[in-house]
Amino acid sequence: MAAALLVASGPAGASTLNEDLRCLVVTATIVGDGKGEGKENLVSGVLYFVGMIDGKAPGIDLKTEMQKVSAAMTQTDFARDAQRCGDVLVAKGQELQAIGQALEQGK
Repeated sequence: MAAALLVASGPAGASTLNEDLRCLVVTATIVGDGKGEGKENLVSGVLYFVGMIDGKAPGIDLKTEMQKVSAAMTQTDFARDAQRCGDVLVAKGQELQAIGQALEQGK
């Protein structure tokens, strides 16, 4: 069942469970290594991807699935996913910032 969940995809543009797991591995690794500019901001990224994963696969064994994903990732994969996942977090942050500004303006 877990394998089926890993390849499941949603609407166009939506991330798959596997993509979210890869982002969780990347963000958690960067936060955990104690290095990297802006790592404090990535703590919220870890929580974002945990929420995305939980929404797609409630009750998933995060530790086991993260270990599987991490073991399969190359350094090239990690770098590519770091860029992709960072872009996701920046876009979501901009979206939330725009919503906050609209709420402040009473719209």
